[in-house]
Amino acid sequence: MRQVSPESESIVELILELAKACNGKWVDLAQQTGIGHESMERFLEYGATVLENLGNYKGYGDRKLLPRLEFDTIERLCKASERAQHLLESIADSMFSELPAAIGYPDESGMSNYYPSKAPITKPEIEELNSILTRHLDLRNTRLIKNEDGGEAQYDLLIASERTVHSSDEDKDSRPYKDDRQIRLRYGDHSEALREMCGRLQKAQEHAGKEVRRTYLQNLIASFRTGSIEDHKKASVFWVQDNEPNVEAWSGFLESGRDPSGIRCEFEAFVTVKDKTWTKAFDELAKQAGHYISKLPWVSPTASNSLGDFENEQFARPSFTALNILCYCASNVWTGITCPGYEDVVDKYGRKNLTFSNRVSANGAEREIDYILDDNVELFRKLHSTCFFVQLAGHELLGHGCGKLFKEDEEGRCNFDKSSPPMCPISREPIRSWYKAGETPESVFGGLYTAYDECLAEGIGLFLMSEEALIETLLPHANINYRDVIYVGYLSIVSMGIRALESYDLEGEKWGQVHDRARFGLLKCLYEAGDGFLTVTSSLEPEPTLKLHMDPEKIDMIGRRALSDLILTLQVYKATRNQNAGAKTFIRLTEVDGQYLEWARIAHANRKPRTLFIHANTFLKEDGSVELVEYPTTKEGLIQSWLDRDLFQGGVTTKPHQPSL
Repeated sequence: MRQVSPESESIVELILELAKACNGKWVDLAQQTGIGHESMERFLEYGATVLENLGNYKGYGDRKLLPRLEFDTIERLCKASERAQHLLESIADSMFSELPAAIGYPDESGMSNYYPSKAPITKPEIEELNSILTRHLDLRNTRLIKNEDGGEAQYDLLIASERTVHSSDEDKDSRPYKDDRQIRLRYGDHSEALREMCGRLQKAQEHAGKEVRRTYLQNLIASFRTGSIEDHKKASVFWVQDNEPNVEAWSGFLESGRDPSGIRCEFEAFVTVKDKTWTKAFDELAKQAGHYISKLPWVSPTASNSLGDFENEQFARPSFTALNILCYCASNVWTGITCPGYEDVVDKYGRKNLTFSNRVSANGAEREIDYILDDNVELFRKLHSTCFFVQLAGHELLGHGCGKLFKEDEEGRCNFDKSSPPMCPISREPIRSWYKAGETPESVFGGLYTAYDECLAEGIGLFLMSEEALIETLLPHANINYRDVIYVGYLSIVSMGIRALESYDLEGEKWGQVHDRARFGLLKCLYEAGDGFLTVTSSLEPEPTLKLHMDPEKIDMIGRRALSDLILTLQVYKATRNQNAGAKTFIRLTEVDGQYLEWARIAHANRKPRTLFIHANTFLKEDGSVELVEYPTTKEGLIQSWLDRDLFQGGVTTKPHQPSL
C-alpha cells in the first residue's frame, strides 16, 4: 500500500475501521448516519475497489480511484468512529483530489511513492541516479528521496529491511559514492512490516519438512532482515529446486511495472495449492518445450548449438505448475507469473512457470464481446476460456522461457565467441553490442522494458498457438476444432488490444498499464499486416461502436508472418542490448495516433468495471486445526475478508469473525 501513494495505507485503515465500527452491518450504519442506500453502495464500491487494488490507484491501469461521494457524506459516515474521523482529517485532500490522476513520474504530474520526496525530483534525475546506482546495487527493494539543503541536492536511497543499520563492512562495500554527503544508503524502509513477516516465516520454517524448503525460507528471512537482494537470489535458487510442492508460496519485491522508471519493484506474496489436473497437462508441454522453441523465427541451428546462436546452448527444462490461489497479496491478481526474475539464477537453475487456475477460470469473455461481430459471438464465448488457457501456457512457459542474452562478465568473459560474434538475423552483420557486467534488460531499457518484454512473450505465445500439436498436448481429450481455437485465440488478442486502450491516458498521451500497452502493440502489428487480414469498423456517432473482422483463412500467411517479424525484431534487439533500436521500434508500435485515437475514445466510452477478487482466510483454532473461511462474492464480503486479517492490530486471529451481511 505504501508503495502506491502516501495516503493509501490510511485510506485502507479508514475503510476497515468503519467495517469494524458497524460490525459489518452496513445497512444499519447507513441508517444511523442518514446517508441513504445509494450513497452507502457507492462507499462500499469505493472501499472494495481500494482494498482489491491495495491502494487508491488501480493495480491494472494505474488510474486514481476516487470516491463517487461528496466529502460531507463520508464525513458523516466517519462519525461512527473517532479513529475514522482522525484518519479522514489527515487524508481528505489527497483522497478527494483528482490529481495526480495516474501513476507516473512526479515531475510529469504522476504519483509514485517510490519517490516520496518533499523536494521536487525530476525524471532526468531519477534516470541519472538509476544509471549510476545499478552498476553497484540492485534497486528493486528501494525508494529514492531527494532533499535540499541550502540549495544543494542530497539524496537518500531507502532500502527495505527489518534492520535499520548494517555492519560497517557491509555498508562500506555497498556504498557506490565517494561523496556520502550527496547520497546516503538508509536501511530499515518498511522495517516494522518486514519484522512481522520474518517472525511468521520463522514459524513456517518449523513446519517446512524438506531441507530445501527450510533453506529457502532461511535465505528469504535473511533477505528481508538485511535488505540483501543476494540473499533473495539464494532463496530463489532453493525455491526453484523445490519441485512442485503441494503448497507453493513465494514473496519479495517482484514486479517493476508500477515504477515509472521500470527498476523498483512492488512487494508481492502469495500462497497457493497445487492443481494436479492442469499441472499434468503443463508438465507434458514442458517436456516438449525445446521442440516448440525450435519453431521460433530466430532459431537457426549451428554446428555448436542445435537451437542457434540466439538461444541458450542448454535449455533448462522449466517447472510449469497450475495452482489455485489461497491468497495473493498484490495490486493485481495475475493469471500467471514466471519467477524468479533473476537472469543469472534462471540461466543456471531454471525457473518456475506458475498459472493460477481459479484466476484463469474467472477470466470471462464479456469485456471483449462488445468488439466481436455478432456472427462470431457464440464461438467466441464457447472457446474464450480455452484459448486463454492455451495462450497463457505459451506465454508463461515459452514466451518468458526462451531467448539468449549476450553478456560479458567482470573478467571480460563472454557467453559467445567475441572474436567471431554471431550474425544478427536483422542486419546480417556480426552483433556489435551486448550486456556488460551488472547490466540487465531492465536497467538498459528502463521503464519501457516490462511492456516490451510482455509484448514479446505474448507474441511468442500467440505465434506458437498455431502449432496444433501444442493445443493437443494441453487439451488431450477435448472435442474441439483446432482451427477454431487458433482463430478465437487471434481474435481474443486483438479484442484485448482494443480494450487495452482503456488504460491509455488521452489527455496526457501516455500509457498506464504495461500489459495493456503490450497487447495494443500486438493489435497494431496484426492490423497493419494488411491484405484484408484484420479490418476494423468504428464510429463515435451516434454511439461509440467498434467491430473487429478477421479473415481466418489468412492467419497463417498474413497474421502469423507479421507476428513472426515482430517477435524476431523484439528478441534480437533485447538479446543484443540494442536499446536505441528496440525502444524506437516499440514506441512506434504502441503510439496511439490517427485512427487509433478514435479507437481509444471508443474504448474509454465502453469501459466496464474490472472483476473484483475475494480471497479466503485461514484461521488457527484452539485445538490446533486450521479452518478455511470463504466469503460471499459481494462488496461487503470482500471488505469483511480484509477486516478478518486484522491488519492494523498486529495480532494473530485465532477465531474467525463471522460476517454479518
